[in-house]
Amino acid sequence: MKLIRASWPVKPNIHALTTTRMDGVSQPPYDGLNFAYHVGDDPLLVEQNRQILQQAMGLKKPVQWLEQVHGTAVIKASDDDSPMAADACWSDEPGMACAVMTADCLHCCLLTVLARAWRLPMRAGGAWLTVCWKIPCGICQPRRCYGLAGPGHRATGV
Repeated sequence: MKLIRASWPVKPNIHALTTTRMDGVSQPPYDGLNFAYHVGDDPLLVEQNRQILQQAMGLKKPVQWLEQVHGTAVIKASDDDSPMAADACWSDEPGMACAVMTADCLHCCLLTVLARAWRLPMRAGGAWLTVCWKIPCGICQPRRCYGLAGPGHRATGV
């Protein structure tokens, strides 16, 4: 599996990455590594793709998947394996992975340092940065904030 990992100056146990469509099990027209149930792909293949990601990342807890709605809702990631309607999630628990799915949207990942505690990455997927700018302004008052954006499908002014 091709994982594109962030190179940023944070603790080594904090990771941010994005995947490509390569190496999954979905069949055309969903070719490869499709994580989305809502597009008509075979749910069993989507689940296999999600398991491939979880194994590649070495996660013991399930990934927090979202039912993305192009809004500004943010949820705390949970390990109960149930998707929730939101466009961003966050966690402060070790071993918890936050995920967003993107197609023609540009995603962003924020890591904040609040006092001496590290808040793990928040993942947000938004249509042309709408969520990326609306959500963080409302919840982040960090001492330090690290951010990543992209990759994206189209050229976007940032």
